[in-house]
Amino acid sequence: MVTGLVLLAGLFVWKNAVSFVPVYGEDQAEVSGDAVTGKDSAAGFVNLLRRSISSSQIVPVCFAEWKRARAPGRVELDKKMEQAAAVIAEELARQARERNAVECYRKISRIVSARK
Repeated sequence: MVTGLVLLAGLFVWKNAVSFVPVYGEDQAEVSGDAVTGKDSAAGFVNLLRRSISSSQIVPVCFAEWKRARAPGRVELDKKMEQAAAVIAEELARQARERNAVECYRKISRIVSARK
């Protein structure tokens, strides 16, 4: 019984004294460059989009992702998708300096949110 208590006390001390995962200190964050202070995840996402997708391609890329991610079996969205694709085609037919991604997005948003 005493041996069991001594063994249990030894395991308790060992568990609290030894850390299997190394401590992640401030100096490691600076070296690895993983942490950016003063930014939240939304700002990081916007920054990533700005670096990865050109402003002339933002609406077609978002539309392609919407088509890919939509729930299967939602046939009521097919007509809306065709209308949105027509708006995007119309926007892409314009010259680059005449394009307005915000207005194109608003048109698509009105199409998608319209009730029957």
